[in-house]
Amino acid sequence: MLRFLHTQLCRDYQVIEAVDGDQAVTLAAQYLPDVIICDLMLPEKDGLAVCRELRNKTVTRALPFLMLTARADDETKLRALQHGANDFLSKPFSLAELRARVRSLSQSHQLQLALSRQNQKLEATLEELKETELQLVQAEKMASLGRMSAGIIHEINNPLNFSLTAIGVLERMLVHLSDEDRADAEEMLHDIRDGLRRVAGIIGDLRTFTHPQGGELEEVDVQRAVEAALRFLAAEWRDRVTVETHIPEGFTVPAIYNKLIQVFVNLLQNSLDALRSHPPADGPPCITISAVEREGARVVLVRDNGPGIPAHQQARIFDPFFTTKEVGQGTGLGLSICYRLLNEVGGGISVRSQEGEFCEFSLVFADRPRERVVRTRTTTAPEKATALVS
Repeated sequence: MLRFLHTQLCRDYQVIEAVDGDQAVTLAAQYLPDVIICDLMLPEKDGLAVCRELRNKTVTRALPFLMLTARADDETKLRALQHGANDFLSKPFSLAELRARVRSLSQSHQLQLALSRQNQKLEATLEELKETELQLVQAEKMASLGRMSAGIIHEINNPLNFSLTAIGVLERMLVHLSDEDRADAEEMLHDIRDGLRRVAGIIGDLRTFTHPQGGELEEVDVQRAVEAALRFLAAEWRDRVTVETHIPEGFTVPAIYNKLIQVFVNLLQNSLDALRSHPPADGPPCITISAVEREGARVVLVRDNGPGIPAHQQARIFDPFFTTKEVGQGTGLGLSICYRLLNEVGGGISVRSQEGEFCEFSLVFADRPRERVVRTRTTTAPEKATALVS
């Protein structure tokens, strides 16, 4: 029977033969054929046992199963269907009917595989659409903030200018005070002027950060961008986390100023969240930002002494929507946005971490923007379907 079936099917199918039930189960799991043709009566295990075992395995559960049997009674056919057979063929059978049944099951299986692949593509496209939607929402929020901030900045700048002018007048009036009172007044006026200048600096950063055009590629002073990001997050780290910067004076990188600030804000926010939820056991929480030149590239390092990232998660942290935070505490877009923003200017980002000790992100800026890599997919001609005969 094996030789007969092989002879009749080998012209249209790649035929794999199994001499008993045990071998049928093993080969089916190994090759995942498009059709399984199995006799009811087999050594070791009968066809019903083979069918039942294949249906209990995840990898072989969906394989089409054609049962061959010399018993034509309804009870045998019903048992075959109950054990998971897709179809059955009573002996003796015609070759035309055999080929028709095998062809039908094979085509159905191929269509199921194609549908599964298409569903995977649709799911991937849906995820991309969700990411794009969230980015559009965020972009609209930033655009709205930019429109609102124009009026807010104008309204704040006026009283700021009045206040700074009034301080100048008061400083000129200090000559009429006693030496002791003048010293105290000068100290208070200095503190007030310093506070107002800080507010003016934050307003200037907001004006640049929310600029609707996004800015142009330029040599950006890293220290300036880091200071702007730290000002935005001052309420979250001041008096709680030690922030150290080791950036050489005049160290610049090719970037877009407001987008580089966004990268630093995202990285610093992640570090602050990690340090808040898992404070280090051997010292105060600390974030270190440094800049170096390494192998012809300019590198900015953002490091914290938080819980780190497990090794099995490091390969996925730049994927959209992947997050290690609790449900509702993060969208999983922060690092993917950093990756995209750096890629736009020919840079790159990578992570190095030791779980329970530290996490360090490296921002690499080449002297020349890297060429975009276009990935292509090669389509090959379909191979002949595979049939397992036992």
